[in-house]
Amino acid sequence: MVRQAMILTAMLIASIATAAAEDLPKALAGEIVATEHAYCETSTGYDVGFVLRRDVDGDGRPDVVLDYSRALCGGAHEPYCEGERCLLQVWQAAGSGWRKLFDGKVANWRFDGNGGRSVLIVDGRPLSR
Repeated sequence: MVRQAMILTAMLIASIATAAAEDLPKALAGEIVATEHAYCETSTGYDVGFVLRRDVDGDGRPDVVLDYSRALCGGAHEPYCEGERCLLQVWQAAGSGWRKLFDGKVANWRFDGNGGRSVLIVDGRPLSR
């Protein structure tokens, strides 16, 4: 069982490598594996744009946005997406680790400039910190 988990983790890291691995903190790889196991019974592929590093909370440090509309479970967007709503996870840099700010399925999201500062808009509303 441990060997299988190690193999899956290695495969995940390799697949994320094509989706901009330099943007993914190694500390979050286990969280992505846990999400994959919770949603997908087969392998998940990650496209370019799956990982986005950007300051979400205004502290000047890059946070992590994981856009599961850019993930395929066995070649399909389901179960990460249901209709127009896809899983989005937002991780805040906190101390020497990470804190999950948001985890849910959304119809749309974007960054919007606000006086020189970016604000993450999720389904038409600013993301609360």
